[in-house]
Amino acid sequence: MKHVAHASKRGLTPLLLAAVVLLASCDRAGRVAPPSFGLVFPPVEGELMSTSSPSLIDLSGDGVPDIVFGTGVDRVIPAPGGGRMLDSEPEISGYVVAVSGANNEILWQVPSPRDAFTTPRFARLNGDSVPDVIMGGREGVLSAFSGKDGALLWRDAGDAVATTSFPLNFFTPAIVDDANRDGVPDLVVTYGGDDSALPRDPRGPGYLALISGADGAVLAVVKTPDGAETYSSPVVYRRADGTEWVVFGTGGETLGGAAYRAPVASMVDGTFADRVERLIEPGDKGVIAPATLVDITGDGELDIIISAFDGRLVAVDGASGKALWQNDGKGEETYQPAAVARVAPDGELALVVSRGIGAFPKYIGSVHRVLAAEDGRVLFEHRDALYPGGAPLAVDLDDDGADEPIFFTVRFPSGHGGRIYVLDVASDSLIAHDVPTNLWTTPAVADPRGTGTLELIALAWNLRADAQSQAGAASPGGFDVLGDPGDGAPTWRDLRWQLLRLNLGGKTPASRSWAAYMGTNSDGHYTTTADAR
Repeated sequence: MKHVAHASKRGLTPLLLAAVVLLASCDRAGRVAPPSFGLVFPPVEGELMSTSSPSLIDLSGDGVPDIVFGTGVDRVIPAPGGGRMLDSEPEISGYVVAVSGANNEILWQVPSPRDAFTTPRFARLNGDSVPDVIMGGREGVLSAFSGKDGALLWRDAGDAVATTSFPLNFFTPAIVDDANRDGVPDLVVTYGGDDSALPRDPRGPGYLALISGADGAVLAVVKTPDGAETYSSPVVYRRADGTEWVVFGTGGETLGGAAYRAPVASMVDGTFADRVERLIEPGDKGVIAPATLVDITGDGELDIIISAFDGRLVAVDGASGKALWQNDGKGEETYQPAAVARVAPDGELALVVSRGIGAFPKYIGSVHRVLAAEDGRVLFEHRDALYPGGAPLAVDLDDDGADEPIFFTVRFPSGHGGRIYVLDVASDSLIAHDVPTNLWTTPAVADPRGTGTLELIALAWNLRADAQSQAGAASPGGFDVLGDPGDGAPTWRDLRWQLLRLNLGGKTPASRSWAAYMGTNSDGHYTTTADAR
């Protein structure tokens, strides 16, 4: 049974949804040659794990984009007598790493010093010609580093934003216009998520902060409009009238929230409470995934795709702020934003989503869908017994003007490793490739060396080989990276991150539709930029 029909001017034809896996040996040869997924370079490895997604930019000045990411480990552990507390080890629990895109050698690696789980953002902050790196993470740490050598430019502690009983998290920041007129771009960042609280425990509000890019000074702080927690990275965009607006979510895995937008300027001039707009109805759970911005109505105003944790996918008209359509995934949950894919050479757009089947913290599998952007019709569905991995991507791998959706699953907590899927929409085939490491985070698809062939650049984590059998013996459910390992189970000392650069084959396209976490430029925007590197 085929998963999808051929793309046409009206898009993919919906067929009976299939729950089976079709591999590269399907009944019709695909137009997309199955990638070899061979290693372009030997993996780069290091201590701790990585839940950061890589971003690319030229830091070394050789004309080749380099690879930047964070590493670390969550230090929150059960406290004696109940609740949670911070472990004292490791003292330095996170690093930021830059790797040469040209030769795969580490350019620099510096302490974060806490779990640096966000996606790197880049801006010129210190006056030289090299883009600088901004990273958030756990335990109230937001830092800016010199792109040239990793030297610390400034660091904000969480109490600069809000005084809380436990340090919250800084999520991936958004770059905004120069708000304080010092000649340097500034940042909007969310601060939230009380890791000391147990599921369904009441929690304090999250915060939205405007930060000076030059020195980290906090220029403005507002609380979430509903007083809910936040785990959502903000997305900033420019409206048709030229004003900058920020989109963000509230709530979490067990507590309710919604999605909102507001003018960035309202954070400074005191009008935030009056001008903030709620974009979707509140749910019993929150909106964790960042928004996806793409013009699906053709009116020149970016529309807003909200992927709520409770399985709702809502397309919001950017001009009016009203819902265009909604698709409900009952019994499904997601941390991941929707990817944007061209499903026909004429540019017809679709959305790609990946969700867990079940309810936090236990999932029994995953479901992956392609939906028509214009009305939310389901064009393709694949169900998998494995957990969802990183967020889906969409890139043209066969130079036919239509994109191939790429999505990921992991064998967690029952084991280690996972699977990469490539959907060839032209031939109705699904290509699958197993990997021995956990692709929890979202890879990037790029051709940094300009070879004419794309790479899948992925951050993975695994246990040291001598600790894997120990993990299975100590805990039938595997090593729980979110909690406290049982007696004799591996610890953070046994964790290893890996940077994998895998050959995707095919011809590098003129543009990459959705080639990294939060889009090709890691800013939540669908792009048709011609620079495929």
